[in-house]
Amino acid sequence: MTKKYFIMIGLFAAYIISFIWSSVYAHKNYYSFHDVLPSYGFVSEEQRDALKDFFRRASLMGVHESDTFFTKKCTEQELAQELVDLIENMQVICGLRRDSKERWELKPLDWMQQQEEAVIVDLKDMVFIDALTPSLKTVDVICILGATKGRMDERMDYAASLLAEGLIAAKIILLTGERYVTDKVDGSAEVLRTIAEEYGIEDWHDLTEAHLMDYLFKRSRLSLYNLEMYLINTPAGDLPRPTTQTTMLDLIQWLKEHSDVRSIIFVSNQPYVNYQKAIIASILKEQDVYITFEVVGSAAARVSPHALVEGFGSYMWAATPLVLLDLGITVTDPSLINRLKDLYPKNGLLNKVVPVQSQCGIA
Repeated sequence: MTKKYFIMIGLFAAYIISFIWSSVYAHKNYYSFHDVLPSYGFVSEEQRDALKDFFRRASLMGVHESDTFFTKKCTEQELAQELVDLIENMQVICGLRRDSKERWELKPLDWMQQQEEAVIVDLKDMVFIDALTPSLKTVDVICILGATKGRMDERMDYAASLLAEGLIAAKIILLTGERYVTDKVDGSAEVLRTIAEEYGIEDWHDLTEAHLMDYLFKRSRLSLYNLEMYLINTPAGDLPRPTTQTTMLDLIQWLKEHSDVRSIIFVSNQPYVNYQKAIIASILKEQDVYITFEVVGSAAARVSPHALVEGFGSYMWAATPLVLLDLGITVTDPSLINRLKDLYPKNGLLNKVVPVQSQCGIA
């Protein structure tokens, strides 16, 4: 064999080794939690510092461990593991609602009350307290998201203020459903009885959020703009009440019947604007619906520290599947897939995040 032959064999072997390296190792991405913060919407140093402070106050990690958690590099699968661990811990630390409990039924945890002022500063810096305004100047639809009576009133008033400041819109949607009212959060029994009478309902307990929303709209500043109004009344179905997800699915059906609508401003209030933005983005992506949208809302007013923390925790929970999808991470570990399914039992977006689940023996 000639020297030239051995050189060719050597070059070929080097090529094979290089190919294997590039296939197996070079394409393996390494992340730190700090790297993925923009995917969660934390882009400024002020936001990131506030997030670190919040984690320390909430004992999500030790005083010094926080910096390590934010900066240490890990593989895609290790990052997915870190995110799942974090969200599971936040469900407890942030007092997130579970099962059929409503937000107003939850009790604040001791750590929130002991550090109330500092926690409020953290959440303000992370943009979960101040009002969020739209960047769109003209929009096809303003959509008011359903809530308790007081919050719906605030949302309509905020939408009216946006129109007064120059926002141009053609239609308005009241997105609501079959949640039965309660005198714990929707007004006194006397007030609810009066509203029920207007709709010919004998027992005010049969009054739903949809009735309240219609009633409030007719008496709001928003009604004075004479926009074309649609009320989408989602049935509870087999759930205790409609959710943002089920009402959004009804809205998507409405959009199919109104193909001229290409832009929507959803109106909520803080501290739930970011949470509802994540939920809405997830459902639209899951259903392959592409429209221009923003979620805006008035500042948090008369809101307890627990509600602020719960709003932040809910956002982190809702945004994580989107973050995994944004990073292009496919979760392959069967036990981790099961934990994700426990965390997001009704989130169809998981089928895009864990497309290999059927191959892992998970139905």
